[in-house]
Amino acid sequence: MDFEELPSHELEVQARDGGGFLERATVTITLTDVNDNAPELTVSSSLSEISEDSPTGTVVALLHVQDRDSGVNGEVRCSIADNLPLRLERSFDNYYRVVTAEELDREQVSEYNVTVQAADGGSPALWSSAVLWLRVLDVNDNAPVFAEARYSARVPENNTAGALVLRVQAWDADWGQNARVSCCMMSSMNGSY
Repeated sequence: MDFEELPSHELEVQARDGGGFLERATVTITLTDVNDNAPELTVSSSLSEISEDSPTGTVVALLHVQDRDSGVNGEVRCSIADNLPLRLERSFDNYYRVVTAEELDREQVSEYNVTVQAADGGSPALWSSAVLWLRVLDVNDNAPVFAEARYSARVPENNTAGALVLRVQAWDADWGQNARVSCCMMSSMNGSY
């Protein structure tokens, strides 16, 4: 018998004696629900990419959860790890949303694998999970940085034109086009280059 299919059954029984007398009675069987269904967690929609300058509260995913059991066995709680810049909010009925809880920084973490877990209130609890993959897109939010704050070189007078004088190194923490660094010469106080 399955409580979720039919929570009670009613049947009629009859008894007959050898003399032909007949008696009927109705028997009602009411099933007690047991925690035999894990929560069903469905990702209704989700982003696979998000810009690192997205405002706090940006919706990353919408989830739907349901449990076919009843009572406490069907009460579902969803959770995600605490160490993420994301939070889980119950939006309405059996829907949850994953939203940004703070500003993202692609240079610190460029992608997240977020496991959302849904557990019911049964004992022992049954659970299911879904994994969201989120890539953080770069914005040009870092200036180039030189390896040294000041460079100096000694060059002999009458040096050959085009001879190497000095190597400088600079990099940018951004990614792709935003990380391309080009150097140019600027005039100095002692003359122009």
